[in-house]
Amino acid sequence: MYLYFCISGIIHDQCSTWIEFDISYHYKYQNDNSEIKYECLETPEGDMYFEKLTSAFNKINHTGISALIGPFNEAFAHGCESVRIPFLVTSMVPYHWTESPFLIRIVPGIDVYGTALNDILIYLKWRKLGLVYDHPQVPHIFSGLVDKETADIKTYNILNNSSSNNVKRILKELRDKYFGNFILMCSSKNAAIVLTQALYLNMLSRPNAWLVVNLDADKVALEQYEDSRANLTSLLIVMERNSRSCALQSNNLTNAVFYDAMNVLTKLIDLNKNSSRVQMRKNLRKIRIDGCTGLLEYTKVGLRRETFFQMNTLSTVQNRTSALFQSGTWRSGKYSMKDRLLPSKSYQTMMKMSNDVYGGKTMIVTTKISALFQSGTWRSGKYSMKDRLLPSKSYQTMMKMSNDVYGGKTMIVTTKIEPPFVQWKNKTEDKNFTGNFNDQLEGFIVSILDEISKLLNFKYNISLVPDGKFGSKKSYGWTGMVNELIQKRADIALAPFQITPGRSEVVDFSKPFMTKGTSVVVRKPERSEPPFVQWKNKTEDKNFTGNFNDQLEGFIVSILDEIAKLLNFKYNISLVPDGKFGSKKSYGWTGMVNELIQKRADIALAPFQITPGRSEVVDFSKPFMTKGTSVVVRKPERSVSPFQFLLPLSKNVWICIFCSFILAALTLFSTSRMNCDRQEKRMDNVLESFWYIWGTLLRGNLQVSPRGISSRIISCVWWFFSLIVISIYTANLAAFLTISNAHIPIESASDLADQSIYKYGTVEGSQIEDFFKQTTIPYYEKMWAEMSMSGIVRRVDDGFERAMKHKYAFLWDSPTVRHRTAANCGLMEIGNPFDLKGYGIALRKNSHFTESISLALLKLDERGILYRLEGKWWRRPNCPDPRQSAKSREIEIQVASGMFIVLLAGIGLAGLIFVCEILYFKYFAKRRKKSVEEREENNVANTQNHVASTADVKEEEIRCKLARTLSIGENSIHSKWESYDQL
Repeated sequence: MYLYFCISGIIHDQCSTWIEFDISYHYKYQNDNSEIKYECLETPEGDMYFEKLTSAFNKINHTGISALIGPFNEAFAHGCESVRIPFLVTSMVPYHWTESPFLIRIVPGIDVYGTALNDILIYLKWRKLGLVYDHPQVPHIFSGLVDKETADIKTYNILNNSSSNNVKRILKELRDKYFGNFILMCSSKNAAIVLTQALYLNMLSRPNAWLVVNLDADKVALEQYEDSRANLTSLLIVMERNSRSCALQSNNLTNAVFYDAMNVLTKLIDLNKNSSRVQMRKNLRKIRIDGCTGLLEYTKVGLRRETFFQMNTLSTVQNRTSALFQSGTWRSGKYSMKDRLLPSKSYQTMMKMSNDVYGGKTMIVTTKISALFQSGTWRSGKYSMKDRLLPSKSYQTMMKMSNDVYGGKTMIVTTKIEPPFVQWKNKTEDKNFTGNFNDQLEGFIVSILDEISKLLNFKYNISLVPDGKFGSKKSYGWTGMVNELIQKRADIALAPFQITPGRSEVVDFSKPFMTKGTSVVVRKPERSEPPFVQWKNKTEDKNFTGNFNDQLEGFIVSILDEIAKLLNFKYNISLVPDGKFGSKKSYGWTGMVNELIQKRADIALAPFQITPGRSEVVDFSKPFMTKGTSVVVRKPERSVSPFQFLLPLSKNVWICIFCSFILAALTLFSTSRMNCDRQEKRMDNVLESFWYIWGTLLRGNLQVSPRGISSRIISCVWWFFSLIVISIYTANLAAFLTISNAHIPIESASDLADQSIYKYGTVEGSQIEDFFKQTTIPYYEKMWAEMSMSGIVRRVDDGFERAMKHKYAFLWDSPTVRHRTAANCGLMEIGNPFDLKGYGIALRKNSHFTESISLALLKLDERGILYRLEGKWWRRPNCPDPRQSAKSREIEIQVASGMFIVLLAGIGLAGLIFVCEILYFKYFAKRRKKSVEEREENNVANTQNHVASTADVKEEEIRCKLARTLSIGENSIHSKWESYDQL
């Protein structure tokens, strides 16, 4: 085990701060096989600067430290630069001090404070203000501001005299000169004196406004003035305890600065294991830490690339909201004010917890809220004020908006096996696997994470949650993946997570990636859109100008009513003039979106789709309904085929059966010609073989059966084949005889591109039209080229009417299609919905109502109210599906006519052949028989003649032989007698 020792010096002024969390942090770093030792150093002593410098050198060299942490000290700064060790400064560095790579700054510099104040004053439009300060660097901060802006600024330095009487005199002087805006830049002790005297003089509340600037880590406590109706805003370094690299349990800003200094030091140690003082500072630019005071990144001269300030506002709310709730957040490093000022979500969070965000509208608020809340963030390093100062945006929200928030960071992802969202690649779970799960897991959400990581430029490591649970709240705390996020053991929870109110209180959720919701419009809703918004009396009264609350009803109106009861507010509904949802044109936005932008409406009530373009100009609530784009066509007429009995098997199967029949018959004939069946004349010709194969297929009772082994094997195989074919055919025959087919040439939206029977299109100016315009999917591009010529309609009703009367496929939102097809049995939906998007409640940008309405929707969903309302407005369809049979029914003659046609055709064919046989035997057979008899008689006569001639020849031969024999005998006797005579 490699153990690295580093001794760090802590300046004595902040030794007590270090001791508070040394044990916990030391243990944390010990787990990393490293140890940090520290030693507290006294401030250099001496009357002359040279003596202080010498003292600092001696302290550094005597202790042998590798780094120094603490407030700025000139002697220590020179000493650290001389011996080339890093000095991590936890306080403001003087204006005249030269930048050095060995001087690492944790807190902002003078120029950063100057830019931040300049942005804020421009945003607040303060042209006349009073400044009270006690810090020697404040004049340098305001010097640049005075040069740039011609503002009337009256300054007072109370460093040498901070008595109550002196402060009271200064405040009276400012009041007498009609100064109403004040900036306070003092230590926490002197700031308390100034604010107390201002309270006595009644100068803290409106119309006066105070900006309290906290220099360094010295935080001014403003909570004690919350009952005084004080109009106070404080500017201080961001304190973000929820960041991954911050383990502090309190909001102590001094501890946060010190903690970040230790984070930077330990990161330097990790990057430089050779303990070289020279090499340590070279790795400074590699540091990227999400610390307690924001993102820690450094330049080569020890300056933070970006510094973050948060703006906290103290204001009292009673029956209305305060204008300062939209003050702001400031970020350094932007070159324009527009880039530095960002809106914050902290106000919405505070008001969401109080349930009184609607104060000043039409509801009654009985409680009083007085709180200090974060009202903005400022960040350095941006070119414009717009990127630096973000009114009403928290640090977390601002970092989410930043494109470089990840910067190649490796995110820790926790998940659980939940096919098909997350599953094993090899289909089997390896419980003993301990390596990288990135290569072991796959699934829908894993693919989404991979695409997001490519888009946002970050890496990730996947691990399985130990208890295998999503996360629920128990008596001892949260379980599962929620607990992993709370304990900061993971950055992302990867699973099909259900968004619930309980989970939303402890973790943040992204926009849903599968489910969707519907938008609700208050004061200026969208046009009537059944069953979302429709007229109660079923007829539209275009001349009606009264209260539409009593004239309209529908699914979204019911949801709005439930939300109003839950959040205790009233509403007035009116119809949008142009009757459109809202799309972006060359001259601006139309429809309900424009009503929200122009602040003529607070909420948009309609089946509103959440799209990226709309999300840029308005806010959306959590979605509350799943929605996609469906295809609706006129239900085709049912057709009945007389040859319905052929449908159980496809054409290819029938062809294969016929070929098998031919093959089996020929094979049986061939084998029968060579085995014992030939002698017994069982299969002595081709016709007998075909007759046998056909008879066994149709279960005929045949007397002849092959006896050869090879022939019987063929017969057995054919019997088995026939058994399977007949069984399959019989099993499906009953179903096909009771089904009437509807000819539908398309099965999904993509099939529309490859057919010419149906025209198709959607509504002009709708989101669906925008989808087809912008898509890069080939068949959708082909569809857009076709529908753009003649398929676009002006209104939704026109689309359904055209689909009902013509061969036209209308593409529209699936909930509306589902409602129309349930009411009109002449229409039918084709395939599954595509281009899934959400229906959500649309509100003004940065509206105070967004979070509370989203939580209300989650509560309604959790209680089952949304499901009940959906069942109320979407009745179940009673129309039969033309492609299916709901139940068995009697077989009609039209269906069974095919079998009678086959029977009659067979009988007719047999009769025709019978007539042919009669004619054949009556005429041709007699002639053939007579010719055969004549040939037989001729053959008999020829045979007789041949026999007679043969007998004559034989007789002649015998005669010749007898004559020859007698002749020989005579000669022999004659010779014998002659011999006797001689004797």
